Amino acid sequence: MKSRSAIINLCFCILFVIPSFVYGWSGHGSYGYSGLFATPSAYILNDGEGAVGITRLPKIKNVPLGNKPRNVYFTAVGYLPFIEGSFAFVNPDNHPYGIGDRTVSARIRFLKERRALPALTIGFQDFFAAKKLDIEISDAQHFAATYLVGSKSFNVNFLPAAKNIFLHAGYGVDIVESNEQHLVGFFGGIDFRPLQEISVIAEYDTRYFNMGFKFHLFSHLEIMYMWWDMQHLSWQVGGHFPLGVMRAD
Repeated sequence: MKSRSAIINLCFCILFVIPSFVYGWSGHGSYGYSGLFATPSAYILNDGEGAVGITRLPKIKNVPLGNKPRNVYFTAVGYLPFIEGSFAFVNPDNHPYGIGDRTVSARIRFLKERRALPALTIGFQDFFAAKKLDIEISDAQHFAATYLVGSKSFNVNFLPAAKNIFLHAGYGVDIVESNEQHLVGFFGGIDFRPLQEISVIAEYDTRYFNMGFKFHLFSHLEIMYMWWDMQHLSWQVGGHFPLGVMRAD
């Protein structure tokens, strides 16, 4: 099973991530939405951009499907200058039922970042998993979230990166009744870039403090290493590409 999983991961990288080297990249969280690691940001993909990636998550308590290590295969798309959607398969190791669970996110940025104002985005995740809709069985209701998040960038003049400090803060509520909730309460984080190619990340995801690094290579590829709860190693590889046919010109 381990060799089979390794082959699947390698094929995914070859088919989707390596071709993205020729394009730019926007950072994404562990489930595909734009963000740090477990927490979302108010920034979104540009209009007409798509993204793909793989996240490897550890076994950790009190998180959706956290009873086993798991792979997350995600894709995201920007449509219009203010809408981002993402879709992910969450595949726990040795999962007995197919490929695992899936999660869908829709995000609307209603305020673009300005000189004195942060970007503001409202996000909805797995809204179809609400118990009242009776679409998903109880065992599949894992990632429901509704939140508001703000992001603001700053510049320290003596550092080489044009924008080198990014602050993010948000709050999630559990208005969607489901079996498990995601991002309920305060969350936030900081992305510090001493160089354009390196980010040092720290965040609080409503349950745990996480810390790690992102490497922005060739301006096209992003590799992330994070320590969830400051002790469980996770990683992500991702890239993005233009979807010219979807631009809302």
